[in-house]
Amino acid sequence: VYLANLRLKAVGTDVLIIAYEPILI
Repeated sequence: VYLANLRLKAVGTDVLIIAYEPILI
């Protein structure tokens, strides 16, 4: 369960970075 949550959190952060990168640039 821990590894699954860690993987989901990583995917979530990747999505946030992809979503906010154009705004920051």
